Amino acid sequence: MPNIIEAHPEYERWEDTWIRQRDLIDGEDVVKKKGPIYLPLLEGQAYTAGFPGETPVVSSYTSYKNRATFLNATGRTLNGLVGLVMRKKISITWPGDQDFLKRAGRYSESFNEVAQKTLDEVVGVGRFGHLVDTPSAGGSPYIAEYITEDILDWEEADVNGTRKLVMIKLREWRYYRTSKDERKRVADYRILRLGVPTRLDAVEGMSLDDSLASNLVPDDFINGPVYFQEIWRYTEFETEKEKVVLTDIIVPRRTGGSVLHDIPFTFFNPTSTKAKPEKPVLLDLAVVNLSHYRNSADLEHGAHFTALPQPWASGFKFKNDQMFIGSGVAWVTDEKGASAGYLEFTGAGLGFLKSLMEDKKKEMAAMGARLLEEQTPSGNAEATQTVKLRQSGERSVLARVSLSVSEGLTKSLGFCAWFLNEDQESVKVVLNSDFGTEGLSGDQLRALMEAVLNGHLSWNTFMWNARLGEIIPDDVTDEDEAARITAGPPLLPMTTGTIEE
Repeated sequence: MPNIIEAHPEYERWEDTWIRQRDLIDGEDVVKKKGPIYLPLLEGQAYTAGFPGETPVVSSYTSYKNRATFLNATGRTLNGLVGLVMRKKISITWPGDQDFLKRAGRYSESFNEVAQKTLDEVVGVGRFGHLVDTPSAGGSPYIAEYITEDILDWEEADVNGTRKLVMIKLREWRYYRTSKDERKRVADYRILRLGVPTRLDAVEGMSLDDSLASNLVPDDFINGPVYFQEIWRYTEFETEKEKVVLTDIIVPRRTGGSVLHDIPFTFFNPTSTKAKPEKPVLLDLAVVNLSHYRNSADLEHGAHFTALPQPWASGFKFKNDQMFIGSGVAWVTDEKGASAGYLEFTGAGLGFLKSLMEDKKKEMAAMGARLLEEQTPSGNAEATQTVKLRQSGERSVLARVSLSVSEGLTKSLGFCAWFLNEDQESVKVVLNSDFGTEGLSGDQLRALMEAVLNGHLSWNTFMWNARLGEIIPDDVTDEDEAARITAGPPLLPMTTGTIEE
């Protein structure tokens, strides 16, 4: 029996990083809930997560953590970068029924929604996956999305001289009711394979003939190994016999009955659609963001103990050694040299922490968190070209992400076209890679129009520049705009009356 829950070595290398990226994007509540995972205890502090049946240890750590502020630079930067890509309409070339794009997701999400979710995951966490599948009862294909934590394992091999994916292991979650009517979550496993389904010892009495409802025939293998799925599920809950068993083998077929000779799964990474994980775009920013959070905890902790008024007295005798303070109490003594006052913190330690936090905030801004960067003071404005050069590095990274995600979306939509017997080669998806928001200036627009009038520039090239400069809406074709120009401006309503001299 294969080890179903085993993960790829690359998965084990990156898993903690993916989880941290997701937690930091989710924000303060999630980060603080993880306690010492992200905010180590100070010496002498105790901590317990307070699981059911345990008595939480009340210590200064809880206050230490709660006083800290988590500035969600990672999440804000993600929203800003994705917003730059999605601010322009996605270009989609689709040969089939356009209504399919309105319900392309597993839960009938539109293709635009699928694209935005994909971009969110690739920019934020660094990896994502699409499986193009069909309902078990038959019907239109759909795009099933998998976060990187649920893409457990994969294998590649040479198939007829071409390097292909031959196995991908996916984890899927479902809920069930216990004998005590409690709702719990359990993992199932969907293994995508390219090969020949055979009898597996894990399934007693199952053979090739009776395990495939699709009735594979020799002709199905003329063009190479066949794509099929294995479904593994936990059984016999709440007993010592709980185990994962193979419950089904599925061979998806396109409209007309032919099988697929590739696994219709697409990996998404910041720079490629390969199976191997890549470094997340926001990883370095997340590391500094976490360090900033820890500095905040130390600063607030120090401020709490040094900023609160702390009275002191010398040479006084108090009844029962108890001291009271307030507007109705006076401290009186006959002792010579007695004195009283308030302690005042004058050290520079907290100032250093505050300065350190400001430095890290600026460092995060330089890494791409432009939403956090303070505006340049009046009189010290940066030149336009300086701003463009300063931002060019981030834009080039984002452009690479946009290109990579575009290629992946094209592959996924191409698999949908295959299942529907549409022209797979004509499918094309292009995300926006122009992240400038300044548009065309009046001088630039006039220069372009003069070039058209003088015969040095075509009308189509002028329209391309106008769309790039956001003068013409993306959904207006060249022909539509020409027709609008011919129609002229709307007629103004006639007015009646007299003109006084």
